[in-house]
Amino acid sequence: MRGLRGTAFDLFDYNHGCRSERGAIDWYANVLSNSARLLRPENADSVAELLCLPENIRGYKELKLTSLDRAKTRAVELLQTI
Repeated sequence: MRGLRGTAFDLFDYNHGCRSERGAIDWYANVLSNSARLLRPENADSVAELLCLPENIRGYKELKLTSLDRAKTRAVELLQTI
């Protein structure tokens, strides 16, 4: 069944958790590109904290979604201060 993952026949692909996890990958790619563009010696600590946010996204199902929301909120706060 592993060969069906990510295809049109993946029944679990439509649940909110899977869609959020795939969206998190795109979100973090945007964070990386913004961080590289905004990096300066005076804001290196904030950018480092921004890049470490995914380390805190852990858990299973709702716990993971909650920590993802917290990481996104903290990323917005950090990007505003940079």
